[in-house]
Amino acid sequence: KAEKDMVDWGHTISGRGFGDHWLKHGGLYLNYGGNKEVAACNASTWPYTGWAGFNYQAYDPDEYRELCRLAAKHRIRVGSSIAGCADEVLRIWEEVNKEHPMDDLRWIAQHAIEMEPARDYPRIKRLGVVVTTQPSGQINRSGAMFLKQGIDPNKQLAHRDYVEADVRWSLSTDNKPY
Repeated sequence: KAEKDMVDWGHTISGRGFGDHWLKHGGLYLNYGGNKEVAACNASTWPYTGWAGFNYQAYDPDEYRELCRLAAKHRIRVGSSIAGCADEVLRIWEEVNKEHPMDDLRWIAQHAIEMEPARDYPRIKRLGVVVTTQPSGQINRSGAMFLKQGIDPNKQLAHRDYVEADVRWSLSTDNKPY
């Protein structure tokens, strides 16, 4: 079913997507991990997905790997949150890239906190990944919680490090009004 959907939607979500020079739409979001019970509850409310169309997903590593493989096969850009799972997600993306090169698709590593520069930055560069950070959420909404959890504040919004390491990055908003 997933591959059929990717083929059916491929003309709009593959490659650089569609739109104009101001705004383009493309790709898809895939969540690594998650709670299957929460995902089932959320799915039962379809098409009422909550704020701005968010739809909670829960994929185990094998499901996630297969969906990423299909996306790369059909030249579809993937965005995934890597908060707390950068190593796992990047390892899967490296496996996928061996079968279906995706280094020109600009896959997106969202919520890039807790990355290990020596381990993750070279992989991100090799895969052509774009890192996104969300200053409003990572500082305003969650900054104090991250500090209490012991997350290194220098790894929350490492923009200077990204520039110095030549890692492509962008700010993001998560589509929320704060």
